[in-house]
Amino acid sequence: MSESKKTVITGEVVSSKSSHSKSENVKNVDTQNNQTLAALGYVFFVIPLLFAPKSAFARFHANQGLLLQIYTVVVAVLAQIPLLGLIIGFFGFLLSILLFIFGLYMANSGAKNRLPIIGVYDIIK
Repeated sequence: MSESKKTVITGEVVSSKSSHSKSENVKNVDTQNNQTLAALGYVFFVIPLLFAPKSAFARFHANQGLLLQIYTVVVAVLAQIPLLGLIIGFFGFLLSILLFIFGLYMANSGAKNRLPIIGVYDIIK
């Protein structure tokens, strides 16, 4: 009989601990399940929105991917300026590639770090 009381007490303690860290577990599960989709968001931002629309992690990286794609289009347009466009285009596309690699790394590692310089805006919420 004392063993059943210990089981109940142990069960209560375990359940209170698990309810405390339940939100962390949900975030971890969301991150683990959607890392690949989040990384694909840097290739084309719509992919995580279509396949994981309720995932906060995937939506975050879809937003960062959209910002990177907008930045790349702006650099491509500015690169059309004669002479000055060569400089803007070279350094702009170099930064675009570095930001792309950074975003892929952050998505695959499960982190929600914003892209430097351009990642401060939230278009997709």
